[in-house]
Amino acid sequence: MWETFVFAQLRERQRRAGRMGSLFFWCDRTRKVDFAVDIGGRLELFEAKRTEVPAAVDAVNLDFVRNVAGRSRIASGAIICRTSNGFPIADGLPALSVTELGLTTPNGERRDLLPDRGSLLVINKQSLRLAPA
Repeated sequence: MWETFVFAQLRERQRRAGRMGSLFFWCDRTRKVDFAVDIGGRLELFEAKRTEVPAAVDAVNLDFVRNVAGRSRIASGAIICRTSNGFPIADGLPALSVTELGLTTPNGERRDLLPDRGSLLVINKQSLRLAPA
C-alpha cells in the first residue's frame, strides 16, 4: 500500500507539472527501482520504503541505476519514506518524506521542482490535509 500511496503523490506532482505519462518503473532480471520520472531526457529515481529510517542498503538499486544509466542522465534520486524530515543516506541519495517530494535536491538543498504553487499534501500521524504550498 505504501508504494501505491507514493505513486499517487508522484502522479499528482506530475499532473501539476504538466508531465503526464512520464512516470515509469525500471527493472532488469535482478534489480528494480520503484519509480523513474522522465524530465526532458533526464531521470528522477525514487524508491518507496515504508520505514521511518531507511538505511544505505535501501539505496543500492538507485545507485546501481545511476551507474548503469550514467550519472549525467540522472537528475536526482531519493528514498521516499515515512520519516518526518529528510536526511542523507548514501552517496548523495537522501531519504525524504512524501511532503518533501520536489522540495529537496539529493544534496539537501531546498528547491521547488513544480512550476505552479498548488497544494501540498501535509501528512502526520493524526490527519491528512491539503495546505497551501
